[in-house]
Amino acid sequence: MSYKDVTPEQAKDLLDGGDGHVYVDVRSIPEFQNGHPAGAVNVPVMHREAFGMVPNHDFLTVMEAHFGRQTPLLIGCQSGV
Repeated sequence: MSYKDVTPEQAKDLLDGGDGHVYVDVRSIPEFQNGHPAGAVNVPVMHREAFGMVPNHDFLTVMEAHFGRQTPLLIGCQSGV
């Protein structure tokens, strides 16, 4: 698996390019509900609980169930990391 950082403008070009890129927003559900790019899919890496953020132990299972290994993904999060 390889990755590269892209600017928001490059991400938009990739999404508009018709090559099958999918934008996956890995923020928590409330963060996603507050706003996200059109067509984005939400698969949280972390869930907000009463005592703070906790890992989503189903993250990999959900990603593998919905996206083939060759699907070009754009991953977005709050921090940009």
